[in-house]
Amino acid sequence: MADFLTIQLSGRTFDELRAEQFSVAPLEIAPLKPGQALVANIYLCVGAEAERTVRHGWHLHTPMPSGPAIGEIVESRAAALPVGSVVVHDGGWSTHTVVTAGRPDVTVVDRTDRLPLTFQFSVLGTPGLSAWAGVREVLRLQAEERLLVAAAPSPTGYLVTRTAELHGVHDVRAGLTSPVARDGSGSARVLDALGALAAETGFEPFDAAWTDLPVEQLSEVGALVRDGGRIAAVHPSVVAQPPGLLRSHSGTTTVEVRGYLAAHYAYLRSTALAYLRNHVVARRITPRETTVRGFENVVEVFLGVLSGVYQDPVIVQITDPPTAPAPCSFTAHKPQGTTDENHDA
Repeated sequence: MADFLTIQLSGRTFDELRAEQFSVAPLEIAPLKPGQALVANIYLCVGAEAERTVRHGWHLHTPMPSGPAIGEIVESRAAALPVGSVVVHDGGWSTHTVVTAGRPDVTVVDRTDRLPLTFQFSVLGTPGLSAWAGVREVLRLQAEERLLVAAAPSPTGYLVTRTAELHGVHDVRAGLTSPVARDGSGSARVLDALGALAAETGFEPFDAAWTDLPVEQLSEVGALVRDGGRIAAVHPSVVAQPPGLLRSHSGTTTVEVRGYLAAHYAYLRSTALAYLRNHVVARRITPRETTVRGFENVVEVFLGVLSGVYQDPVIVQITDPPTAPAPCSFTAHKPQGTTDENHDA
């Protein structure tokens, strides 16, 4: 059992998170029940979104309850999850996870295209579906239109931008991303950038915008969108509200606001991923990744993401994949302040 490990929360604080609040502990795995399978995790995706779970949804001295992971089935009592298959799941920060067949957060990976498994965390996973749905279904962008991408988390912001460009959108203004910061300075920097954009000489309003800003800051984006335009938003505070209209302070413009989740478009997943996969194979979409080896580095990576040392999110590799994908020339992103010794493509 010593080979089965998990990250536990040893102490809780609502101030700055510190490494001593976490610990690596043995993981006890109960005998499998019918319909269950044991996964030996290969990759964990560690991002800033886990902070909410760490602070509010994680009981002390228990395994991390959720978090994207990719692993190989090593024992199974489920016909749909045969031994040797690779799955994407949301089982948290552990070397091994018990998954249940039929759950929406457990997906068997189709490896026939031999693309890197880690693309399941980005273009071939929820971020890819979210980007595709935002461009094609929520905003329904047209080729002659202009799009603003603001406060977009990585990698979704890049995927929204590339999907819009490949869809033929006339002009995409991106790069107004939101650096992670517990003090809210990330949002402040985005708002400053939006204000500077509006002040540019010859500025013309956009036809549509995609953003992850909270509902109380949507007016800053709406000020840059033309009358009758629309905004797609993925922040939980916006998703929780029904679609509505955003009126400017002067009352001269009205913009449609629609919050959405990738899960709302799960029925279009196969269509979206086929579209995205084709562009990945053709090198028109090139995901950027940061990878750190070693399960023992999960906490360091998480805290590094929160402090801005790493670009969110980071992939932690626990072991080698069962079959190496075909060689490819995708670009890996290495953040400032790190070395090649600790990060692999």
